[in-house]
Amino acid sequence: DLDAELLWPHLLKLKARYLLVEMANPRHGANDVAALAAIAPKLGDKVVVPGLVECTNPRVEHPRAIAARLVQLAALVGPHRLMAGTDCGFASTASATAITADIA
Repeated sequence: DLDAELLWPHLLKLKARYLLVEMANPRHGANDVAALAAIAPKLGDKVVVPGLVECTNPRVEHPRAIAARLVQLAALVGPHRLMAGTDCGFASTASATAITADIA
């Protein structure tokens, strides 16, 4: 795992307006928010697209939990620099269990 604090300085150098970042992993949640808060003043015209829906886990997030996270992140970067997204959806191993159609 790579700490978000190490990643953000490199993301800010990209010639990209939209920065899609995984943020659905509860293990990293507090670190992700702290790192984003630290770089928020340096975003310029970049838009952060946090992945708030975990696509590799059969657990379904409650809409209110996602909304609360969006409100929290919008307070850090401003609503004009935030767009909701999903995590990448790729499994970490070839033998990972697929999400069944009834959950997807």
